[in-house]
Amino acid sequence: MDKIGMIPVMFRALLTAVGRMITSPLRGDTGATTYFKDVAYAALRTQLAHMSLAQEQYMNPSTDENYLELAKSKGFQPDSIVLSDGSKGHWLGNKGAEKVIVYFHGTCILEQDTTRDAEADDDVRTKCGGYVLPASPGHVTWAFELNQSLNKAGHSTSLVFLAYTTAPSGQYPTQMTQATELLRHIIEKEGKKPSDIIIGGDSAGGNLTLALMSHLLHPHRKLPKLELSEPLRAAVLISPWVRFATTDDSARRNANSDMLPPAAAQRWSEAFLGGARLDEYNQPIIADDDWFKGLENVVSEILVWGGGGEVLIDSIVEIAKKLQKAHPKTELVVQPK
Repeated sequence: MDKIGMIPVMFRALLTAVGRMITSPLRGDTGATTYFKDVAYAALRTQLAHMSLAQEQYMNPSTDENYLELAKSKGFQPDSIVLSDGSKGHWLGNKGAEKVIVYFHGTCILEQDTTRDAEADDDVRTKCGGYVLPASPGHVTWAFELNQSLNKAGHSTSLVFLAYTTAPSGQYPTQMTQATELLRHIIEKEGKKPSDIIIGGDSAGGNLTLALMSHLLHPHRKLPKLELSEPLRAAVLISPWVRFATTDDSARRNANSDMLPPAAAQRWSEAFLGGARLDEYNQPIIADDDWFKGLENVVSEILVWGGGGEVLIDSIVEIAKKLQKAHPKTELVVQPK
């Protein structure tokens, strides 16, 4: 029935796209930056608002499958860390490199055929699913190309990509436990110094990065403690998902310039939480100013990066200001539109 139910959802999205084709030229500054994206985002908002979790997960191969497909297409030997619960961390690049990026994938990423003109708008796709969907082919390809570009620029880096258990099969704090175990493995089994490790993620992955930082600062009662001999090199938060409720003014202000509808955000957060109460680990925006004191002992530098046209940008700026009060080496970058 879930598969059959996808037909009316796709039909709704198609009707939305047709309607937006007509109205998009009148959008002014309230829509996406290009005509194509404006129409595509409108269709995606309709699709995401009406799909069920089962339908979303049916349409997307696992992170493990997408990693193996990337390895095949790029011609490198797959190499993975198997954690105690069976989840995996997948290596991209030479794991013997000087520095390691531990990356957590998240909610939405814009995919584009990288074999074509990067400015072309006719082959852009978006995959979404905060803690619910696996890393898409676009996610793992982006991470692969990020590591390649860093090495070409003269930096000796590798990247390990956590294939965490998606919700509702894995609910809070499952992903936080897996992130902690992966970091412990990198330090204790791979012999990397904390000062040579960068942690980061986008959207739900940014949420997970903050949860890991909070655990290192205030050990979670349900997780094994992990003590660092020195601070991590850096943390990168790309559009971090820090407030589950879509009550920020930016949710109204940017409703037509983003692809994320409130219904999808609510569906994903409920699947992730599974009835757990909100706390400073799973929704870091509720943390008071004292919560992040001493963060400089956990990580040397922090970058918070968001888009001015996001529905979540107000909460992204708010969490950045909280971090800046506690850690002087926190930089906020907001890309216009």
